[in-house]
Amino acid sequence: MQKLNHKVFGLIIFAALLLVITNPRPSPAQSDATLDRIVSQIESLYPPLEGYVIAVEGNGLTLDLKRGMPVKKGDRLKLIRYGRDLFHPVTKKKVGRKETDLGEVEILEVRKDFSHARSLNPTALPKEGDGVRSPFQKLSFLVAPPNIKSRKKLDADRLRLNLEKKLNQHPRFEVPAFDLGLWMADEKLSETSALKPKNLRRLKRKVDADLILFPQVRTIKGKMALSYKLVSAKDGSLQKQARVLSDDLPARQARRERGSGPQTSFEAKKKSFKFIGKELFPYEIVDFDVGDLNGDGKKEYVLIDHYRVMVFKLKKGKLRKIGQMKMRKGFDQFLGVDVGDINGNGRDEIFVTNKKGDKLESFALERQPGKKGFKQVWKNANLYFRIIRPFGAKPILLSQSPGFQYAFQGPIKRVLFKSRRYIQGPK
Repeated sequence: MQKLNHKVFGLIIFAALLLVITNPRPSPAQSDATLDRIVSQIESLYPPLEGYVIAVEGNGLTLDLKRGMPVKKGDRLKLIRYGRDLFHPVTKKKVGRKETDLGEVEILEVRKDFSHARSLNPTALPKEGDGVRSPFQKLSFLVAPPNIKSRKKLDADRLRLNLEKKLNQHPRFEVPAFDLGLWMADEKLSETSALKPKNLRRLKRKVDADLILFPQVRTIKGKMALSYKLVSAKDGSLQKQARVLSDDLPARQARRERGSGPQTSFEAKKKSFKFIGKELFPYEIVDFDVGDLNGDGKKEYVLIDHYRVMVFKLKKGKLRKIGQMKMRKGFDQFLGVDVGDINGNGRDEIFVTNKKGDKLESFALERQPGKKGFKQVWKNANLYFRIIRPFGAKPILLSQSPGFQYAFQGPIKRVLFKSRRYIQGPK
């Protein structure tokens, strides 16, 4: 919550919308839990596939994958040789088994109780007990504008953005920068007509997506219910539909207009803010945070898109870029950014959660005194980052490891700065 308040304060100045905010922003805890549950439900539809080699006959393999499992002729799976068990040196708990990649196998036929396959690596010598596993599969989602059927005034745009952000945070999911609602409006399409084959083909020419999520909010017996339909972007077939109760979906902020001229005054009695302009950016903003990067007591604004970290200062009511660091477009995918002084030197560091392929390569940046640009003070961290700010206390950096089958694995741990390096501490 403290993290949210910190960003909302930055958003007030950064977004500079021509509106008046008169109500406090609702707590996102319950709505976050609702969206997490939806993402988990979707994740369960597309589990990674694993199996074993149960027989070897020349170049042919028999696998324990059968009809009804997410496998078909032509699929390629990784071939793995399992080794000894691996144990954690401190806890002594088993963490897995040693694995050696032997290449790929191709599914030739799927039968009732098993599958036939062949090894694509002529130098590999598969044997019974070797494993097969589906490669890292990334799914692309489009989120339609929520259909609000409730008397309660809800912020449909915020709900859609929250859904997109939750999906983007999953290592196997992504949401392309494409406004499905705008496209449907331009083409004069409804939810039903958009799923007709000819319109799906037109959509395919605009954006490459696997699935479309259609959210809907309605009141059921006095309670708010967020339901959704997940359909294939290829043929419009229904993949899943479900309903989740939630009483804390994002409410529409009360606003009023004061003519077309610039806003110039503040009304202290009503504790409301008025803004004087707005900023437009020619790229998608994934996340942002606010912090004192130079240690001079002045705030900088840190924005990220999918592969760039950009730093701005507010000068004469305008945001001016003062620094940028970029990674490789198409290879790196930034998921989130957090700013805070974790090493205690008086200058806030920038912590970026970065996904590369099927793992995380997160990193931290810091401004060096008297120098331009930023220095990487931590890199290649296979961790999710999040900074929280307890009341009256210093910021705390939390971390969690990614999983293979699920987005997260293991406990959430605090990150400490000791002996001039960042280390994971206790839970």
